Amino acid sequence: MKHLVYIGVFLGALFFTSCKQEQVSPLVPKAEFSLSESYAIGELKTAEAKFKAEAGVDTKQVKLFLEAGVYQATLAPTHCESGNCTFEIPEILSNKTGLSQWRLSFEDTSLGSGSFQVVPADSSVYSINTYIGPPSAKAGKVRAAMAVAIPRDAHDNLIRKPDSVQMDYRYLNQQTTTESSIRYGLSFIEFDAGPIAGNFQLGGSYKGAEAKAAQFIIMPNEAVDFELQPLPEHDIADGQQELEVITSVIRDRFGNPVADGTGVSLRIDQSDGVTAYVSAITANGIARFIVLHPDEAMDWSLQASLNNGAISNQTSLSYRSFMDAFPVELTAEDQINVGPITGRLNERVTDGIIVRLFDANDILLLENQTRNGMVFFDLIGLSKTPKLPLRINAMGINQTVE
Repeated sequence: MKHLVYIGVFLGALFFTSCKQEQVSPLVPKAEFSLSESYAIGELKTAEAKFKAEAGVDTKQVKLFLEAGVYQATLAPTHCESGNCTFEIPEILSNKTGLSQWRLSFEDTSLGSGSFQVVPADSSVYSINTYIGPPSAKAGKVRAAMAVAIPRDAHDNLIRKPDSVQMDYRYLNQQTTTESSIRYGLSFIEFDAGPIAGNFQLGGSYKGAEAKAAQFIIMPNEAVDFELQPLPEHDIADGQQELEVITSVIRDRFGNPVADGTGVSLRIDQSDGVTAYVSAITANGIARFIVLHPDEAMDWSLQASLNNGAISNQTSLSYRSFMDAFPVELTAEDQINVGPITGRLNERVTDGIIVRLFDANDILLLENQTRNGMVFFDLIGLSKTPKLPLRINAMGINQTVE
């Protein structure tokens, strides 16, 4: 019996508490508010809500939430009188075509929600932009790029209704026109890169609006093998004559010359075991190399190549000695006079030709450079007397000093 009394007291306290909470809960106004299903651009300027609420309810606490694509707005009433509140709709939302959402709320309580459609006006002014990506591709590439045209109305709305854009493109002085359907607010076409390098230009139009031309560049494809030709003036290994080596016009498989500035490498394999490399870049598809003759008799094997693997033919050159012999004199002061060193036309060698002195064990003792065709070796400065016979080497020719 005692337990029943406690239970009754607990239930009574709970009922009193519930009644007290209900009495202090906020009053939620009842609203009559709706929007039409469809509006023309700019037609929706204001919206009105009518409230029926008990005295003391502040209708200014009512908010209207609008969402149109990426645009959103939270609106407070601009005017309230006799329970009627007016909301002004921002122009950016009333001009945004497509589906928009609305929700009316009082504090955190929803009073209603829905959607409406803004449709474009038939007399709208239009604009259109065209784009191509990527901006370039190699000749002959299938599905090289995509051209996109985006028409918009005067309020920058995408065109959602079924329609098409006229796409015009020019390549090799030939113009082609095609119709491309508008899907998801844009139209596009895919196209191949033609076999001839050059510019591909694209334009588009929609309801009298024309886009600026977009440009797509068709680049030469990978180079194929080519020819190499040396242009020697003589075959003397004088170390000073310039040799010009040129390539044929380097082309791709479609006959396009490679782009100006394409790097080409020339490999020179010498009969003395040394390999040299010379680099050049193309102009109008041709690469030109300038190399100096060797300073001693030897054979050369030449071949050019590109990074993509295209190579030239191999060609050979043979160089003969600049001279047959040169004067050498050992003086009483232990000085060796070499020269004058002259060529086959009795001309003196240029300054800076290296002359080397070796002992009988082929050990390098001294090294000097020509000046006015002469070289002087002073043996007094050596740490010990060299073993005879001595050998002097200049431009591949050897002379002996006993």
